[in-house]
Amino acid sequence: MKTSMPPRLPHLLITFLLAMFMAERGFSAPDVSTALKLAGEQRILTQALLKTYCQIGQEIRFLAAREEQQQSIERFDASLAELKSYPGGEGVSAALAEVEAKWQPYKKALQAKVSKEQAPTLEGLAEAAHAATDQLIKAIEAGEKIPFEHIFNLANEQATVTQRAAAQYLMASWGLNPEKHREQFKAAISAFDSNHIELTTSPQNNKETAKAMSSLSKKWDLLKDGHHVDEGEFLPGFVVRICDSAREMLEQATDAFLSSQSPAE
Repeated sequence: MKTSMPPRLPHLLITFLLAMFMAERGFSAPDVSTALKLAGEQRILTQALLKTYCQIGQEIRFLAAREEQQQSIERFDASLAELKSYPGGEGVSAALAEVEAKWQPYKKALQAKVSKEQAPTLEGLAEAAHAATDQLIKAIEAGEKIPFEHIFNLANEQATVTQRAAAQYLMASWGLNPEKHREQFKAAISAFDSNHIELTTSPQNNKETAKAMSSLSKKWDLLKDGHHVDEGEFLPGFVVRICDSAREMLEQATDAFLSSQSPAE
């Protein structure tokens, strides 16, 4: 005997119930800085999850990659739920709905059995999710201007590029169109270098972020000197460690830009 599935709650009702749940437990709607941080984290995770998928498939730091993947999926879901309570207007709501629409098939693919043959499909889903999160950030910024939003955005995109670089390197080391992904890895390196100049020389740096940028430069130079991608020698564990460390430094910098700098007069 077949059992009928319970009807799905309409999206608006779900949003309303979520808001009520958060209110009852003392949660408040995120302010613009928090909303930017949450959306920025989502942008990073679109690339980080492709990286962990490739790690799992190649058994590179396997257990750590499994744990990171699960935690990243949970973090994406949690930030999505929190952003639904952000009072950003129709533009933000539409952009957030698009993020959710792109996230759900990506999440489903991530939770399926890891397969080398499915990795190119997953890459396409990652890019679609990345584009949606990028538009969400722009919608939040358009709705309410804050000091330092450009430098925050730049640091956050740099953190995203570290994960893109690692993912592209791992796609190449997995034997998935190596020439294409070698070039995309090198393109990510070049994009990082170009933006890093602006980031390190920005007058909006404080002592904390300036020190972080100096340490990051040394870390990134290790990656550029040691990846060996042109020689066909792949060192995926090394590349993952450097990229993840660089991401951590940049995430700390974005936190500093949002929380420790005072608004311009």
